[in-house]
Order: sequence, then structure tokens, then C-alpha cells
Amino acid sequence: MNAENKKEIIDNLFDNQFNINNFKEFVNTVLNVKIDIDSEYKYVGIHKVFMNYIENYYIVSNYKDNEKNNILIMVVKIKDSIDDPVRARVKQREFIARHLRDKEKNGALVVFYNDKSKNWRISFIRLNYEFTSKGIEEKITPAKRLSYVVGEGEASKTVKDQFFTLANIEESVSLEQLEGLFALEKVTNEFFKEYKNKYLDIKETLIKDENFVKEALKHDIENPESFIEGFSKKLMGQIAFIYFLQKKGWLGIEVVPESLTFEEYNRIYERALDIEKEVLNKVYFREKKELYTLNKEELSKLDNKNESELLVGAFHNTEYFKEWGSGKKKFLRELFEKHKNEDKNNEKTFFEDYLEPLFYNNFSEDRGEKQYSAEFNSRLPFLNGGLFEPYGDYNWKKTKFNLDDSLFSNDKDNGILDIFDRYNFTINENDNYETEVAVDPEMLGKVFENLLEVSDRKSKGAFYTPREIVRYMTNESIMNYLLTHLEEKGISKEDLEYLFNLGEFTKEYDEQIFEKDYLKDEEELKKGIFGMPRNIIIYSKEIDELLRKVKIADPACGSGAFPLGILNEIVRARNILTFYINMIEVLKEKDEKNYWSRLDKKQKSRTPYKLKLYAIQNSLYGVDIEPSAIDITKLRLWLSILVDSTNNDVRPLPNLDFNFMIGNSLIDEFEGMKLFDESLLDDKVLEKKVKETEKVKYNKLFQGFEDKQQNILKEIFTKQSLFFNENNSHKKKELKNDIESLENNLIELTLNESGNHKKLEEIEKGRKERRKPYFLWKLEFAKVFKENGGFDIIIGNPPYVQIKFLKDKKNYEEMNYQVFSKSGDLYCLFFELGIELIKKDGNLNLITSNKWLRSSYGAKLRNYLLNYSKIKFLDLGAGIFETATVDTAITFIIKNISNNKLYFGKKYSGKDLFLNNYLKIDLLKDEIWEVYDDNLNKIKYKIEKQKKLLDYGVELYYGILTGANKVFILDENKKDELLKLDSEIKNFINPILRGKDIEKYKANFQGYYLLNLHNGVPNKSNPVILDKESKLYKYLESYGEEFINRGEKGKNWYNLRSCNYIDIYEKVKIIYSDIVQNSGKFYLDLENYYTNDTAFLIYHQDIEFLKYLVGILNTDLVHRIYLLYYSGGKLGDKGLRYKKEFISKIPIPNKNKLIVKLVEEIIELKKLNKDTQDLENQIDEMVYSLYGLTEEEKELVRNFK
Repeated sequence: MNAENKKEIIDNLFDNQFNINNFKEFVNTVLNVKIDIDSEYKYVGIHKVFMNYIENYYIVSNYKDNEKNNILIMVVKIKDSIDDPVRARVKQREFIARHLRDKEKNGALVVFYNDKSKNWRISFIRLNYEFTSKGIEEKITPAKRLSYVVGEGEASKTVKDQFFTLANIEESVSLEQLEGLFALEKVTNEFFKEYKNKYLDIKETLIKDENFVKEALKHDIENPESFIEGFSKKLMGQIAFIYFLQKKGWLGIEVVPESLTFEEYNRIYERALDIEKEVLNKVYFREKKELYTLNKEELSKLDNKNESELLVGAFHNTEYFKEWGSGKKKFLRELFEKHKNEDKNNEKTFFEDYLEPLFYNNFSEDRGEKQYSAEFNSRLPFLNGGLFEPYGDYNWKKTKFNLDDSLFSNDKDNGILDIFDRYNFTINENDNYETEVAVDPEMLGKVFENLLEVSDRKSKGAFYTPREIVRYMTNESIMNYLLTHLEEKGISKEDLEYLFNLGEFTKEYDEQIFEKDYLKDEEELKKGIFGMPRNIIIYSKEIDELLRKVKIADPACGSGAFPLGILNEIVRARNILTFYINMIEVLKEKDEKNYWSRLDKKQKSRTPYKLKLYAIQNSLYGVDIEPSAIDITKLRLWLSILVDSTNNDVRPLPNLDFNFMIGNSLIDEFEGMKLFDESLLDDKVLEKKVKETEKVKYNKLFQGFEDKQQNILKEIFTKQSLFFNENNSHKKKELKNDIESLENNLIELTLNESGNHKKLEEIEKGRKERRKPYFLWKLEFAKVFKENGGFDIIIGNPPYVQIKFLKDKKNYEEMNYQVFSKSGDLYCLFFELGIELIKKDGNLNLITSNKWLRSSYGAKLRNYLLNYSKIKFLDLGAGIFETATVDTAITFIIKNISNNKLYFGKKYSGKDLFLNNYLKIDLLKDEIWEVYDDNLNKIKYKIEKQKKLLDYGVELYYGILTGANKVFILDENKKDELLKLDSEIKNFINPILRGKDIEKYKANFQGYYLLNLHNGVPNKSNPVILDKESKLYKYLESYGEEFINRGEKGKNWYNLRSCNYIDIYEKVKIIYSDIVQNSGKFYLDLENYYTNDTAFLIYHQDIEFLKYLVGILNTDLVHRIYLLYYSGGKLGDKGLRYKKEFISKIPIPNKNKLIVKLVEEIIELKKLNKDTQDLENQIDEMVYSLYGLTEEEKELVRNFK
């Protein structure tokens, strides 16, 4: 069968309601899998846990692929009583997982459908395996499932494209091929690329729009482009949000028909209230004897609340009034097509005449109980929350923007709507075990975070924490928090892992036992009968209360991955515990007869929606210096609320402005001034300072304080609580202003105390700016510190930025962080900040580079952390972040007294779960923290009996940093061009080697030269001085002001920056490559080469010692011990750096003359391009012996990677 026929089969299957014959044809022809003879047999024997959900199933095929993997292809029919067969994901996954375990299968391709629904799910499911210290074993974890939702009306381009890649296979599809067809990363990358381009299209259009630039200047006169970027990102986010809303069926719900028969109209009219009849008379006119038509012009004149409510009230409780969930699934596309059809002869645009009114008149304005929009003649939800408020409060009614319709849809099919229509959007957030191959809120978060640093079409974007890392860290954080409070009750980590990883399925199993076997069939409840661990059941109420009151913050929240992840953990666990809490109460009170009524009451008060809303308001906090990041976090939280909003529970979104805030987490001062005195959190201190201030009368909020004993903080807390749920836009602004005014009062008290009160006006103005260079943790989140003593959990992925490259590095130094180092990284400061923000026994959990364990800049951090008891460190190695060349690690810290212990774990390669077996290591205040097993520690002890390299009197130097390579680094052509100008220039030209030119014992000169206009060496030589009339001087002048005024220069503008060791280049020395892949590369330079900044130098007066040293350093052993003990880790998967401060610590045995002789032979043979491997192997073996290693130790080192 040819590819075109296979494409028809694929299209026919995925574009329509499920048909089992179409599926069998697809399996046979596209997957190349033989259909089983008994594939018609309908299995109806369903385990009792699944009986209420699954009707029957078919095994279409049971086969082995070429790799001997056993694979099932199944069709599972969901009961027609289930409205949506693509929901209840846990049940579906675990039903198949049971088959895989029982039948010892590796994986399955499964369809889930019912006859009632037009869409269906095709899933790939496999069991999770993990490498452990005992070898490969199956963990007690849920199976992993990847799915597409397909069928009539679903966007199925991605699934069809993926399966079409099998069109030319000749063998049966393999397990790995099947899994590859469900690759979410491919969808993410494609979606991001298209999303980014449309964002840039909008940005570039607005930059050219004079009206918009004028508007942008009103908001950000120094950097209007920043306002344009923010607007463009928000518009893209708003449209994406609408695509998620469409999936809920909440948009374009028709209520008021465009025409009614005479009989229908009179029926509606007669039952209407008098005030409703007035509106009916206004908007309907009798066009014909038997026909009434809606007058759209009159309809548009109705106010969007009172009259609209009256109109829709006339249709309430009739067949015309449709409920939430029945809306248009392609609302935005239909709206665009309506515009194109109706506005051909006018100047209306989709953005100004449809999107802006939709956003700002409808989504952001309360239109009454029925939420009817006269403008769009349909029910539309009032969303609140700020997402659909005008960006920066721009005047949308007066400002005209040139956003052409073609940006949204065009003949090239590359408009925003064209692109979004090609993808399936799902409101279910994926997790480690359940992945829908579609645009989900988590993927949108990744897209948004990658967009944070996109400035042009070449930008790659920021780092994004992978979902499996987020799940692991949030899971561990919550469990560590619970263990801290519950260990005395005998609850173990294993108990909690069961709750968080298997809880949903186990609860359903236990419900079956209690509700059917015990309550209905009156069977005895035996000890150990339940699947959930006994301690979890007994202490379910205590666990629930701890989860209810936990306080969590992410100090660099990016797109909100960690707040969202931990929110899902909390809500999932509390939802599971609802059943056990009720069961325990019923059993304790012997009130089995009222079990169902009690359960019903509990479930209504503890819906996932209510649990989520409570957690967002009371448990989750975040800060980021980037305004767009906070916008993204809030958008994702709103999407998360939508996930659990039912059609009976369509409510406005909450206001998150006081939970997720903009600011620099690491700075809490303004121009060196402390802005908030945390002692004011004490009521007595606050009262005393207010009484003492001379400016009590300046603000009515302080007047009468002594009489009323008004508590400012309680006033702030009350108003923040009201603000969270406030829907009225005017009241929201009023509450926000009141809260900021009260906070400013507290700031003024602090400034009065320090004599800086004159700065208040400037500070108040700065606090209103969108970008804030500081953040006052203990003021903005005062309730957490006053009532909870600090956060229970700080979690995040702080930025990895070297402090020396920051423009405002001085601000960080002035904050007096104990762990600050000028050569350090910003993430180190987040450790100290986190410790300061968590309460006693609180948990700090960060994913960062692992360099701080071994680097010199990490010394202060290591000593600082020794003051806290339990430190767990999980080394993840390279490859965690797609675009980051960095070795990463997760660090867990519990704030308590010191016991100098480090618990170290390592992620094993191969699978994506984590090993929880941690080595326990004693730590001392040593210069680095080494984490090895006993055997590697013994080897280290042995080799360190030798002297360090630096103890031999060697000198180590960096390569030459020119500051202007395009001028000072010459290729052959440029060199010849200069020599033609003036042959004397040859005195300033020296051959140069780069790191990539260095091999072991050899250099490959590639024809590059240094224009050596050096700056002299103190007490040895003077800077090069050029005659202003010389041709070289004129040549250099031609590079212009940028070169002449560069920062990196010497005494004269044309001199190289100072290099006090430049004379060493004219001597015998070792040159080595800074960055290498598999081994060190050291070359004995006898030809006076210079080097750039990618090749470094080792100098010693004794040339014979240099020969010996080059032999030692080029050995496999020295490279491995350097990697193991001294390197500070790899550059992700990009190699290893031979930093001079690290290489200086390598132990070197005393000089061996035989090695010197072998090195001399190697150097001569290298000149003749002859093989020297045998000689190098001899040196390798000799060096192992010089360090005194046994055969077992040699093997251990050789196997280290």
C-alpha cells in the first residue's frame, strides 16, 4: 500500500468518532502489526475497582517487536454513563498498567472511547522502571502514559503527522517507535518557534506604529520598547487563554435568538416581567407576519449589565437559555470569520472592534448573574483577576493601533489563529505519569519562560526547569515538611511517598472496600485490608491540617513552574485525604448510617476548586524581577483554577497581586537605606514607635491611634484578603491604594528612625513603578512572618549569573551577604536569602549549578551552610537544561542546629526517576566539599601524599585577553596586508595559538597572529609607542571611536590591556587548552608562541621539569583525578575546564628521569607525525605506580566517567 493510501487511513481514523474497524485497518496497514484471530472477543470480566467506569475491552493484537518487547494493542470502551471518556485519567492508566503487570508486557497502545462522545483518546502506556543500587527493578509507581485526544472537532494535525512517519516501515512498529510518536518535546519546540515568531511580528508592527509608540512613552519614557514587549506578550497570552476557555465550552453561549416565530416570540413575551418586556420591545421588531428579528443596532445600544440582564432574563428557564459548557469550541475562529463576512465594506479591524471590546468590556467587567454580553449576543464569563485589563491601563477606547487582520489570520495560514487552530489545547496540566501531547498550561509556561529573554528572531530563550525535576522537588519539599512535623507519630517517608505517588488509585481501591464490602455487604474490616499505609489513614486529619496551613515561596518564580507544581501536590493529597478523614470520623463515632450524608457535605466543602483557591490565597507566594514572569505565573495559576472549575461553578478569577509580586528578591534596601524595620511585626514595638513619631497627624490612618489602638498590620491583612476576591474594578483600585498607603506608613516609621524621611516621596513613586530594584519580603508578606514566623518551604531555580558581569553588582555587595564573593554567582545569594526567609525547621530546596561545592567562590557558602543540620545534595550532572552548559544539582536544607552532615545522592542515567539512597558524609570546614564513596576517598588520600603542583614553584598564567580581537588577532591575509603598509610592522607580529590548536605534546598552528602592541612589564619594559604619522597608527585609527574608547586598553589607546607576564611568551613553557572534552591537552612550547584567552601557560625555570610535567599532565590518570577531585565539575555535556586555580592543586610525584626521556622521544616523533600511543601508555602505567595505586584502585579510576 502506498503512502497516500496510508495517509487516508490515518486521516479517516483520527478525524472522526472512533470506529473499531477503522482502527484495525490502521493497526494492520500503518503499524504493520497482525490482527489477532480473537480480536473480536469482547472481554467483560472487569476488576471491581474499574467496574463503574469500564464496560468492556478488546485485545486487537499481542505481539513482540524486534527487540523482544511484548506489546499489547487494546481498545477499551468506557461506559456511556461517563460524559467524557477522555477524563478520569488515573483509572484509565491503572487499568492498563494492571494488564501490563499481570501479563508481563512492556507497553501498550490503547484506545479509550464510548459511543456517546465524538472524541476519544489514543494512549501509549508503559511501566516505569528505575536504576537502583540493587540493579534494575520496578518501583511501586504509577505507569507512565502519553496520549492524544482525537476525533470529530479536535485539532489532529500533530497526531496525524507523527503517525504518518511510519508510512514506509517494513517491520512491525517497535516499542521505542511507539513512544517516539508521542514525543511532547517535538510539539513544544514547534509551538514555541511559531509562537515566538508571532510575538515578534506583533512587537515589530507596534514599534513602527507612531500612535502606539506615543502611548508606550507615557508609560516608560526611558525604554518604550519594554512596554511594547510587555503588551505583545500579554496579547499573545490573552489569546492563548481564550483557546483554553474554548475547551471548557464557556464562550459564545447563545441565549438570545436572532429570529423568533410569531408564536415563539409571544410565548417568551407573555412570561416576561414588565421591565423585561420593555427591553424585548426595544431589540426585536416584527419583520414579517410570522417572524420577529433581532435588531442588532438596538442590541448594541443596551448597557452591558442592567438592560442586558433583563433581556437574557426573559429567556431564562426556556429552551433558548444554554448552560456553561455548551459554548463554541472554536469561538475565536468563528468570531474572526464573522468579522471578515460582515465588515467587508467598513474599516473595522479584528483587534480594535472585536478583541479589545471582548477583553475590556466583557471579560474584565461584571455583567450580572447571567453574564450575558449584548455586544457579542452570547454568554461570556466575567474573568476578573487582571488578565484582561488594559496593559498599563492604556486608554483603549481612544488609542488606535495598526494591528492588521493578517496578523491573526491570512492566506498563508501563518496568523496567530491559523497557528493555534493547528494545535490541540488541553486544560489538564501534565505530570510525570500522565502526559497529553497537546498545548497544556505547563507547556504554555515553558513557552512563556523561553520568551522572557527573546529580543530578536535568533534568541534561544531562557532555561526552563523540566517537569520531572519540578515534580521531584515539589514532592520532596512537601514530604520533608510533613516529616519534620510528623516523625514522632511514626509516619515514614515511604508512607508519604505512597500517598503522593499512588494515592489517587489507592483511594479508589479503599473506597471500594469500605463503601461496598463494609457498609453494603457488612464484611469485617481486617487489619491491613486497606491499600493506603495505616499511619496515613490514622493521621489523615493532621496531615491535611499541615497541608492547609503550609507557607511556600519561590524567590525567582519565572513562569511559575514550582508554585504550580506544589499547588498540584497539595490539592491532590488533600483531595485524597477527604475520604480517609470522613471514614475515620465515621468509625470513631460509630456513625456508619450517616456516612454518605457526611461524605457529601465534606466533598462539597472540599472540592478540588475550593482546595486550590484556598491554597493559592493562603499558601503560595512568589517574586521575580521580570514583570512578564509574574504575569505568566498569574496566568498559569488562573488556568489551573479553570481546570477544576465546573460548569456549575463559573466564577471570577482571583486577584493575585499580593501573592505574586515584582521586585529584586535579593535587595531589600534603597540607596543603602533600610526601608522596613522587621521589629514592627511585633505589635508592642509598632504601637510604641507610632506613639513616638512626630508625624502621627500627617495621615488620617494614624489619627486617634492611641484611643483606638488600631493595628496597622491587621488592617493590611484584612484589606489583602478582601482584595483577593474583589470583583469591582473601582473597589480593587481603592483597596490596592489603601494597602500601599498603609505599607508606606510603616516604611516612613523606619525612615524617620534612620533620619531618611525626606526620601519617602521618591520611594513611594518607585513602589508604583512596574519594575522594582528591591523587594521588602517582611513587609510585602508580613502576614507570613507575623503569624507563621517565616515560610515553611522556599523552593526554586534561581538565576545562574556571575556577579562580576552584573551592572549593579555593587548593590549586591552592599547588602553584606555572608556568602557574597566578587567572583561568585548570583544563585549563592539565594541560598542565604532562603535560609533567612524560612522558619526554624523550614525547608530550603533549590536547583542550581553544583560548582559551589568545589569552587573557591563557594567557600563562604559552604561554611555558612554548615550552621544548618540536614543538607541533602542530589547531583544531576549535565543535560538537565536544554540550552545550559552546566552541571546541576538539587540541594535540600532543613534549618536547624549544626551537625556537619551531608547526605549525598546521584541521579542514575537511563531513566527519569531519582534514587533516594543517600550517602552520609562527615564534613569539616575544609576548602571544598568532596562527595565520594570510601574507595574513592582512599585513592584521594593516597595521591595527596604528593606535593601540589603549585608547591614546585611553577607559575600559572591566563592567555592574552585583547579586548578587541577583530583588531589584534590577524589571519594570514590581514598580516600580509599590514606588512605591505610597512615591513617594520613585523616586529609587532607574533604567532598565536588558540585552545583548539593544542593537542597532547603537539600544536597545530593555524596561521593566526597577535598584533603585539603590548603595555610593557613593570620594571622590565615600556609600553609600545607608535608614531602618530606611522601607517600602523593611521590603520588603527580607522577602527573608529568604539575601538579608541574601549574599556580594555593599556596606557595608550592602541596598547593591549596590561599583561604583566607577557615576557614569559618568549620563554620555554607549557601551553594547555582551557576547555577539553575527554582528556587534558598539554604542549611543551619551544617556539615562543603567544596564546589567546582559550589557552593558558605553565612556566618553570627548569626545562627538564617542564618536560616531566607535560608527561604527567597528559596522562589518563591525572585527567581522571583532576575530573574527580579538583575540577569543580564539567561544563554540562560541553566538556571540562582546566582552571588555573584548580590545576594548581593537582598532586604531582617527584621528578622521574625515565618519564623525561619518554617525553623527549614523544615530542620528536610528533614532529614527524608518527604514532606515539605506546610511549604514552608506558607513561600512563608508570604514573599509576608513582601514585602507589593498586590494581583494584587503577580499575576504579579507569571506570570513572
